[in-house]
Amino acid sequence: MTVLTNLLLTAYAIAVASLCRSVWLTRRLLREQRATPATDAQQDSLPSIEVVVPVKDEEKNIARCVESVLRQDYPNCRLIVVNDRSTDRTAAIVREIAQRDPRVACHDVTDLPPGLYGKPHALQSVAPHLRAELVLFMDSDMDLHPGCLRTLASFLLTERIDWLPVAGRPDLQTPGEKLIVPIVSAMALAWHDPRKTSDPDNPDAMGSGLTLCRRTAYEKIGAHSQVLRAFDEDSALIRLAKATRQRVVYLMGSDLYSVRFHGSLGRTIRGFARAIAGGLNRTLPQLSISANALGFISLAPFFILAVYALTRYFGVALPLAPGWPIIAVIHLIAAFMLARMIYRNAGAPGWEWLHPIGALLTIFICIRAAFILISGRGLTWRGTSYAADTPAS
Repeated sequence: MTVLTNLLLTAYAIAVASLCRSVWLTRRLLREQRATPATDAQQDSLPSIEVVVPVKDEEKNIARCVESVLRQDYPNCRLIVVNDRSTDRTAAIVREIAQRDPRVACHDVTDLPPGLYGKPHALQSVAPHLRAELVLFMDSDMDLHPGCLRTLASFLLTERIDWLPVAGRPDLQTPGEKLIVPIVSAMALAWHDPRKTSDPDNPDAMGSGLTLCRRTAYEKIGAHSQVLRAFDEDSALIRLAKATRQRVVYLMGSDLYSVRFHGSLGRTIRGFARAIAGGLNRTLPQLSISANALGFISLAPFFILAVYALTRYFGVALPLAPGWPIIAVIHLIAAFMLARMIYRNAGAPGWEWLHPIGALLTIFICIRAAFILISGRGLTWRGTSYAADTPAS
């Protein structure tokens, strides 16, 4: 018993030391990625750009998204909204805006061939009509901040980049979003370090709902024709670009745009479960590791301190007993420091105090995503059902 307890305490101490190292690495990563590229391009030197926004039943968000693009101080910009079989007022709203601003066009998609995913199919349908030198793919729940297009285009040209996926700042409105989104975002970065995506010799690739690219680079990989059956087509495009040795840089641009999420707690849980099962961490081992890591980081120190208190209360002697609460307290401090960085970076300061609840909810999301994969029931997104892939193991 003594040997086993000593081994467990040693393993726990090593795990906590690893967590402390993760805190330091996360702090360094956020510092490295925080600075926005300087913009020095003149108006007449900026190339033409087309902003392509795929939408399906987005009447609540589309006007806000479109207006944020039209407010950009970019000289030669055209906006194409790809209306993918919307059944609400999305198309009508876009056409109302297009009537008063000729920079806006609406491209309608009326059907979806069996076996294809809606978003990549919709984007492929507009690909032959693109004419600008640069193309920005942008989800409809995003809001560009002033100067975003100019900054991204200037950075892409200066650094001779072909593909520039950009992570923005979450626009968190509800308690459910503030509890869950920071942890899910950190989980994504833990599995897909942006520096690996930017490394041409590393096969890892993480895309973004906002990605700027050169049109020639986009056409070179066959546009969206090669990712028509990909749920996470953003990452699939980046993977193809890296495979053809195009230059990819992943940018953390929290001051360039904001992105809305699912809203209520229930919608947030269901939305992330689908997203994780469809693309992010979509293998059972990754889901298992993610859930266990969250449990260890945010919940284990409370469990250990509770068990220690019970053993003291009932007079049960533990070998090296003082070591357990000391390491657990260090664990609590390290977990809080990590949570503080994660929540503040996501725009939810103060909510780090509730990170154990956020971790529990995210563990439930991982379990729900694993059930989707195991059950083989497929995914339903925006009213369209897609057949399930075989879960990876």
